[in-house]
Amino acid sequence: MKDIYFVFADRDIEYTIITLLKERCNSLGIRPISYDKFKYGLKDSGCLKLSVNILRPKLNKYHHALVILDRDGCGKESMEAVEIETELENELQKNGWDSNNAKVIVIDPELEAWIWNGSDELPKVLDWSGNYKSIEKFLVTEEILNPGQIKPDDPKTAFRAVLRKCQVPHSSRIYRKIAEKVSLSTCTDRSFNKFKETLTNWFSE
Repeated sequence: MKDIYFVFADRDIEYTIITLLKERCNSLGIRPISYDKFKYGLKDSGCLKLSVNILRPKLNKYHHALVILDRDGCGKESMEAVEIETELENELQKNGWDSNNAKVIVIDPELEAWIWNGSDELPKVLDWSGNYKSIEKFLVTEEILNPGQIKPDDPKTAFRAVLRKCQVPHSSRIYRKIAEKVSLSTCTDRSFNKFKETLTNWFSE
């Protein structure tokens, strides 16, 4: 049996997570793990609807399962991210997965929320001429970030504005570069912390 089977909503999430597993095991506090992943982009709503069926035949082939999607676009935006996670985790349990072995991560509102963590590695990755604080000042000027606000309300719009400023095309590869370099210790996002704690509980060194 392999360690874990992943179901990702899209390629951006996939590139981020797989890069962390390949390059940042020490930073995550885990041993190297064996894994497989669902190969087709489901989008967030498809991930929510189809994960139970996808994971049912994996039950006796993998020790663990992890589903990761964005709250925005999942079709249940009226619910809190934690409520969506609980609902889907309950469905997985009804289909044979133990509560300790199958988890769901719903990123609120979307993956880009993980990027805004104050790391000065971010401007380096994007070839931004300045430090992280200067990115914040730019976003305030663009009225995307409120003065004194730690994280933009719309993290994807903020990220794409910075990419345009740097003349960096938006692609899944940029998420890979960020995952390779940006500090993991400064991220306070709830969903990232659940992701990290889940892997640590399952695969600690």
